[in-house]
Amino acid sequence: MEYGRFIVLEGGEGAGKSSAMKMLEAYLPRENTVFTREPGGTPLAQKIRQMLLQEAVEGAHTNVIEEPIEISPLTHFALFWAARRAHVEEIIAPALKAGRNVVCDRFDASTWAYQIWGQEQPELIPLFRMMREHFVIRDARPYLYVYLDVEPEVGIARTKRRGIENEFDKKTIEFYKRVQRGYREFLGSYPCRSIDANRPEPEVSLDVLEVVMSALA
Repeated sequence: MEYGRFIVLEGGEGAGKSSAMKMLEAYLPRENTVFTREPGGTPLAQKIRQMLLQEAVEGAHTNVIEEPIEISPLTHFALFWAARRAHVEEIIAPALKAGRNVVCDRFDASTWAYQIWGQEQPELIPLFRMMREHFVIRDARPYLYVYLDVEPEVGIARTKRRGIENEFDKKTIEFYKRVQRGYREFLGSYPCRSIDANRPEPEVSLDVLEVVMSALA
């Protein structure tokens, strides 16, 4: 059986990834496509997500935890990789080996953009490369990254209108500008299609659908 293709949607807060994922789920055949997200995707990774994003995951709505947990940058970084390894082992790699395509909302580029650039932790770069190349991703390398490039001011305005926050929605504009630079640097080294996400979300979602369907053709 032919190996499946792994497509990753990336972008800062308010870029429109959730809307794009909904459109992909509506149009791509579910019999040979797995839709997932990070952090999350497995029971263990979902518990780590709750801790990392300081959100409650039970029920239909997401609410901010009343007493946030203080997590150091290194611990934050390590938890993301732990969640990712469980995700790769249990969901992504088995699907790809079975010939199914995988579409994921966020992956390793987010760790580079948020934990290294956003949190200003360049000393984590060697550890990032080691985890990516040798311990976590291995045979689950993305076939294509689709980057929804939104200006931080636009993305923040959208998240405020949304009215639901996680830990990353509370950061400063300077943080999000660093995240944007981090994304652009990282994705310049890998197969990537960048989409202008400053436009209305329906337009962005249609562009994402066209790019992903072309990649999976």
